[in-house]
Amino acid sequence: MTLRNTACGWWRTGLALLVWSSVAGAGVAQAQGQRPTRPAQPPAGLSRGQPGQDSTRELSKDKLKYDWQAPDSAMRALLDKEGYSKVQYQGDTVKFNAGTRLLTLKGKPSAVQRDETMLIGDSIQYNDSTKKVVATGDTVLLRDPQAQDADDFIANGVIEYDLETRQGTTGAFSTSVVSGQRLFLTAKRSTILSDTLVSGRHIVFAKNGSFTYCDHAEPHFHFTTRDMKFVSQNVMVARPGVLYIGEVPVFWIPFFFQDVRSGRRSGMLTPNFGFAELFRNSPNYRRSVQNIGYFFALNDYMNAELSMDWRSGARSSDVDPGFLRSNADMRYRWVDRFITGEFAVSYMALRNGTTNASWTWNHNQDFSKNTKLTARLNWVQNTQIQRNTTVNPMAANATIRSQLNYQTKIGPASINVGGSRVQYPGRPQVDMDFPQLNVTAGTLEAGPVAWTPSLRLAVSGSSRIDQGIQFPFVYNPLPGGGVDSSRFNASRRNMQFAFETPIKLWDFQWQNSFSVTEQFRDYPEQREIVGVRDTSLRSIRVFARTFETNVDWTTSFNLPRIFQGTWNVSPSINVQNVDQGGLFVRTERSGGRWVSQSKRLSY
Repeated sequence: MTLRNTACGWWRTGLALLVWSSVAGAGVAQAQGQRPTRPAQPPAGLSRGQPGQDSTRELSKDKLKYDWQAPDSAMRALLDKEGYSKVQYQGDTVKFNAGTRLLTLKGKPSAVQRDETMLIGDSIQYNDSTKKVVATGDTVLLRDPQAQDADDFIANGVIEYDLETRQGTTGAFSTSVVSGQRLFLTAKRSTILSDTLVSGRHIVFAKNGSFTYCDHAEPHFHFTTRDMKFVSQNVMVARPGVLYIGEVPVFWIPFFFQDVRSGRRSGMLTPNFGFAELFRNSPNYRRSVQNIGYFFALNDYMNAELSMDWRSGARSSDVDPGFLRSNADMRYRWVDRFITGEFAVSYMALRNGTTNASWTWNHNQDFSKNTKLTARLNWVQNTQIQRNTTVNPMAANATIRSQLNYQTKIGPASINVGGSRVQYPGRPQVDMDFPQLNVTAGTLEAGPVAWTPSLRLAVSGSSRIDQGIQFPFVYNPLPGGGVDSSRFNASRRNMQFAFETPIKLWDFQWQNSFSVTEQFRDYPEQREIVGVRDTSLRSIRVFARTFETNVDWTTSFNLPRIFQGTWNVSPSINVQNVDQGGLFVRTERSGGRWVSQSKRLSY
């Protein structure tokens, strides 16, 4: 080890340490930090791969550990001196030329470390005057602990490195960096430069390299490139790039750009376009570009995107006139408050003058263990434009669905309220189920009496119905002659209400329920009218609108079981309607007046 004072006296201290290391045949342990251990894989202590695998690929998965020999009391006293920069070295054989100040280390492995930068190889030559190191061997390793997101820099053959300027050259090398995924880099030869603007950043220029995200010894895919520039903790660019699936080249790209910074940050979005957008392969081809925009990392809980999509209006048609679409998207996630969601809006302007807007809001929130809100709200202004401008056929035929649900629990009662809304691509019809209310109180007991009430309310409807209507158009005569037709704005509404209140007294059970159902159809329908006194008299009438309301009450009594184990008789008494339908009914055929029927007992 060499200790160099910035003022004077460095050569006396260095000579004493060199004499000690020549006698001991090895260096000393590192002065600061935890003591690393020697790797278990022989012979050089560098490879962790199995036979037949790429050892450098295995090495780049995690940092190598190195075993420095522990210092004695004299060396520890020297290491603890202040005002010195420390250079450590270790090897089986150590030779030092006092005239040239050249230190030669041999052995597997040998190492030199200055401050936090370390070089490991089979043979190392270190010049104390120039602070340059030349390491050779089957596997040579360069480590810079300041590059926290990058793994050790591993070369095959030789590394020439200046410990003071942190610059050097290598032969074939491999390394990896973590940027969301782990990026593996290899090349035939490279040059290493230090970034003078940012501490702890290396710039590597490489020739005839490759890179991939696949961590297998034989990657499933990789890119090859002629020139590569890699800036640690920042960016990697390469040109040109050829994509290989296995060993088969399948795609060529003029340049490649990859951001290797870690964490969330603002930046440009990656545009989506094809090769034909640059070099049109057909005179009828329509150019289109998507996802041109910017990403904003607002804070730890929110981010936003602003983007634009464009499709050429050249050689347009009535179905596809070309468009310009603007998109805004904001996502939020607050884990401590159990809140996640997304809000997005899109506005499209077509070349024929029509427009379309769409809104999306997704929100999940847990207020407590028993209370939760879930919202999936989607709305599209013009579903015809939405379908015509969607490239994905599955998305073009998919319904536009919204759902809202709120769940809570108050004592033994469970409450669930919500609903849904559906739009259809290319159709004006809208279906809505809202509100949907379900209340279950559980079983309330008071001595021998047990009460289990429940309530349900469901309202559903459809507007602008365009299918399944018997008379879809209304015809009006014109003053000058002729007939004008217009489509009905058809709609329907259904309502169901039910309240059940069963009571159990010992083995006696009383089932009791009340229900109200209503159906309203606001469009013309044809009905057959049957004579009340003479059923042979029948006529056909068309009603402008039809409706039906049923109010009903049903009850039954279950008596205690008798002859258990033999006949197993379960007596019951039911109160039933004489005819089908509710107890009270009104329809368009009764002129909106209520009519009723009788009930009878059933045993």
